[in-house]
Amino acid sequence: MRRFLLKLLAFLLILAAVDFGLGSAIGYFFKRTLYGENWSKENWLLSRPHDVVILGSSRAFRSYIPSIMQDTLQLSVFNAGANGQYLLYAYALEQMVLETCKPRLILLDLLPNYVTQSEPLDQELGRMSALAPYADYPQVRKLLTRGKPGEELKLCSRLYRYNSRLLSIADNYFKDAAGMDNGFVFIGQTRFRDTNHFPDDLDANPRVPYDPYRIGILREFVRSARDAGVAVVFCYSPAVTPTSAKIRQILDFYRALADELQVPFIEMTSESYPEFQERALFSDVIHMNETGARQYTALFVRELRRVLEENGWLREVPS
Repeated sequence: MRRFLLKLLAFLLILAAVDFGLGSAIGYFFKRTLYGENWSKENWLLSRPHDVVILGSSRAFRSYIPSIMQDTLQLSVFNAGANGQYLLYAYALEQMVLETCKPRLILLDLLPNYVTQSEPLDQELGRMSALAPYADYPQVRKLLTRGKPGEELKLCSRLYRYNSRLLSIADNYFKDAAGMDNGFVFIGQTRFRDTNHFPDDLDANPRVPYDPYRIGILREFVRSARDAGVAVVFCYSPAVTPTSAKIRQILDFYRALADELQVPFIEMTSESYPEFQERALFSDVIHMNETGARQYTALFVRELRRVLEENGWLREVPS
């Protein structure tokens, strides 16, 4: 039995050494992959400070062109929107940014389902595994583990942190920033498809099932930025279809919350800006193509500049 236990211990030590060695080597290459639509953009974001950081889902990713915003604001801008990710991912990125390369302003592009139960919480949290390489950040680790000892144990493995990233590391390692604009990817004028409606609109229940946990995360998003001396602006970009009664109710909630938290809210719908009822500006119902993004960003940044000037956040920028 003693010999068996010694062999077992030796095996576990070798396994731990291999895990740490290989995991550290993969981590070395991972930290040097900066360019890619999703799988390395976090490293790009964290590699240098930016004055303005845009956080949100694929709608943020597809709607805001940094170079257009920079020309008007005379501030550096990074689009950190991510496909398939919602509020919890944006909050995790915010926490990393505030700890490493604090911006002056964070724009949070809101989705209606950021504060509702239209998707099970575990499903959204499950997609947070994309941030496993950043588990050393306390708030990221808290979201990844969700208080479950088994999840905490998994993150002790360096290899586990990269098990969904190996192909993307190999694909992105030699990429440069061609075709990208500080996180935004140029896709041209894609053909419209009548798909990708808001999740809340796909729920037949007319009642809005608000989620207290997600609402608490949104409040914490604002509080932690403010405590770090970083301004926050909420924004909402148009969808090509008319705003449903349920989405209008959620937007009313966002307006009330923004007033309570004293956060500016730039709300641009296809009703208030009828030019965005044109399908040629969209890839699908809620995602703009590049043509739409150019038109939207030019309008949005003028409104943003007005809001920032009203709050005294752009005094040093020439007109």
